[in-house]
This record gives sequence, structure tokens and C-alpha cells, in this order.
Amino acid sequence: MNPLIYITISLNFEISNSKMFGGEGSIGYTETNYEGVQNLENLDESFINRQIEIVANMLKVTKEEVKLISKEEAEQKLKERMK
Repeated sequence: MNPLIYITISLNFEISNSKMFGGEGSIGYTETNYEGVQNLENLDESFINRQIEIVANMLKVTKEEVKLISKEEAEQKLKERMK
């Protein structure tokens, strides 16, 4: 890859039922960032599924309680919460 190109990948997640965000019935949001990405061909469905597993384990919820969302949706949800 061209050394003058620097790629950052961000994944936004909606998390349900995590104690980190209030427990049963709660919804929270988090983002993971990966800087200096060089092998774009590795950013496939298995990469995304692995990141969901990591977030689920970290927040002690099931994978089904972790939903990948767009950056725009995450920003909108956070704006709504700030009102």
C-alpha cells in the first residue's frame, strides 16, 4: 500500500441490556477504531463478526445484543439522548 495513505476504520455499535449502560432494558452505544489499516481485503463479514464477539464479551452481553449501525445513526441517537 502507498505509504502516503493512512486508513482508519470505525465501527459503531448499539448495545442492548449491558450493565455498562444501565442493565436489562437499556440501550447504549460504542465505537471501535482501527488506525493504520493496510489489508483492506481482510475487512469482510468475518472481521465484523469477530468485532461483534469482542464487544459482546467486553460488555458481557450476547452477540445478538450487539448491533452494527452506521455512524450517522449513532450520531443521531446520541443527539437525541442529549436533548
